[in-house]
Order: sequence, then structure tokens, then C-alpha cells
Amino acid sequence: MTAEKLSRIFQVSANTVYLTDDSNVALFPGGVSGVFSTLDLTPKGHYEVHGEDMDLTPAGSTSQRFAFMRTPAAASAGSASQRVTPSPSTATKTFQRSVYLAEVVGGRLIPNRMVVVRFLECEASLQGIVGKVQDAIGNYNPIILTDAQGNAILESEGTTGSQYWKQNARKILAVPEQDFNSLQGTKRKRLSSRKDDDTAGLGEVSDKIEELVMASQNLPAVTAAIKELTDLAVTQRVYLTAPKLQTIKEGFSCVVCR
Repeated sequence: MTAEKLSRIFQVSANTVYLTDDSNVALFPGGVSGVFSTLDLTPKGHYEVHGEDMDLTPAGSTSQRFAFMRTPAAASAGSASQRVTPSPSTATKTFQRSVYLAEVVGGRLIPNRMVVVRFLECEASLQGIVGKVQDAIGNYNPIILTDAQGNAILESEGTTGSQYWKQNARKILAVPEQDFNSLQGTKRKRLSSRKDDDTAGLGEVSDKIEELVMASQNLPAVTAAIKELTDLAVTQRVYLTAPKLQTIKEGFSCVVCR
């Protein structure tokens, strides 16, 4: 990557082109070749291009690029009282992240659109990102930002600052506040229904256990009654004579065969 190519792409002067990474560290091209060293660049890294607009740079300008020189002792002493001002790039460094617009379908959050918002360090807060999303979609109705599981993101120290919001690996959903409240109500009803079902199930099991206990308490009496009937049947056997047996046998025989 050369300074000449970047100047044509971003319409800035090739003599003033430089890059900054996510840590706001400036990277300069080679003084002679104008090529950015690959040793200074990180694969898939995010860099911002800086430089003076071509329209603002005089055609015959031969200014040196980022020249450094030792100043005389008297001059340095005279400038010691001057306040050092931060570079404009530090104050205007921007970040970006993707926010998915979701709707409630079948009791679940389903993303259907996505917006990419850019923000400054001073805007890296929950309310700041909410405002950016509302500006992007042109709708200022209340929205709730949630994680991928539908849990609302709350304003806290952890969610304040670009360190949290610039991580695109963390999926963030934007849900209309009315839909989010409806979803929470549905979840509470489901939990309440499950608790009622569990309570009813426990009640049925308890009733069955009581029936078994009552039945087991009556088992000795039932066993004693069966034993008593068995003993009575043994002691009161009926003995039939041969004529009586013959009469009974004839009573059960076939009339035709007889």
C-alpha cells in the first residue's frame, strides 16, 4: 500500500498521508518510496486515513513530510511555557459497530435488519448508542438494547466506553420497548404456568403415595381374612357317596349320547 494510492482513493495530498490504528498510533509511509511497511500493519486490522484535502493543498507546494529538527536552546526555552495541544485525530477518533434490529416472532427475538453506527469515545454509552440507532433508522420511539439471548443491557461502568461497544463479536439487538415488554410478559406467564404444572404434578404424586400407604396398612387384615377362608374351606370339606356322584355325573352328561 502506497501513499500515492491512498491519496487518489481518499482525495488527500500524498505528501500528508498517514494512518492511525485502533490504539491511535500513527503510521507513516517511507520517505523516499512512499510505501507503508507491512511490518507495521496488522492483518485484518482497522486503520483510518488522515491527510490534507487536495483542494486545500497548493499546487506548487513542496512542503516536507513530517520533518523533525533540533530547535535552538533559546527557542526551546521560550516555548516551554506554551501549552501542548492534542492532535485533532485523538479528539475525533471514531469507532463503529453493527446493531441488529429484531422483532418478536413466536415468543422469540428474530433479527431482520442491521445498521452500522459510528460513534466517538464520548458517545460510547448505552444512551449514546441508542440515540445513534434511532438516528440511523429515522425512528425515535423507545428501544431496548439486548444481548443475543434477549437480556436487556443496563447502563453501568462496564457498558461505558469504547472498549465495550467497539467489539463486534458481541452481538447486540435493538428491540422496540413495547415489543420487549410484551416478550417479558410472555416469559413470566410461561414460568408461572410451569410452576403451576409442577405444583399440580407434585400434588398428584402425593395423593398416590397416600393411597399406597393406606393400602399397605390394610394388607395384614386382608391377608388374615384370606388365611381364615382357606382354613375354613379345608376344615369343611363335603364328601359325596357313590350314588350322589353318579346322579351329578348323569346330570352333566349329554342327553343324546346317553
